Amino acid sequence: MQTDAFEPLPDWSPQQLAGEGIEELRWFTADELDSVVTAPLGLGSLLGELVEDGPREAFDAGF
Repeated sequence: MQTDAFEPLPDWSPQQLAGEGIEELRWFTADELDSVVTAPLGLGSLLGELVEDGPREAFDAGF
């Protein structure tokens, strides 16, 4: 999905973000995602799969 460029502007202060263990907000390339801890784990691989193969068939996760 593509969008116009923008800077993320959180509602929380830097101190509040740090209190939740959030160290930075920024855009990542797909390759960069493979070298950092993400939630969900393996987000870079999941993104690569999505780009390469398209979305998986939808399923009801119960939410």
